[in-house]
Amino acid sequence: DEKTNHLCMINNLFFSKISKFWGNTNKDVLSGFKIYNVEKSEKIIKACPNDYTFDLIFNYLSSKTNKSSEINAFCNYINQTSKIKSLLATFFVMIKQLIKYSFIKKY
Repeated sequence: DEKTNHLCMINNLFFSKISKFWGNTNKDVLSGFKIYNVEKSEKIIKACPNDYTFDLIFNYLSSKTNKSSEINAFCNYINQTSKIKSLLATFFVMIKQLIKYSFIKKY
């Protein structure tokens, strides 16, 4: 629905702005449309959580190692549907994971 789409957009904007602090240059840090060079990224991929926060944490960890890079690509989100049940809960999970990977978990 339209309310969910607006909340997703706000969530994406917030985390994309936060990611500027670690040098991210992409407009949408949470975009799941990515191709990985496994040789360069395998250790980072294995260290990332297996949930919605993967893209945010991958972007953060890869910026710390300079072993992986991302480029912007156009993607059309018309009629996108999301299976996320609670955007507010997802927001707090993402904050928690970012704190965990920033200060606690070492890979």
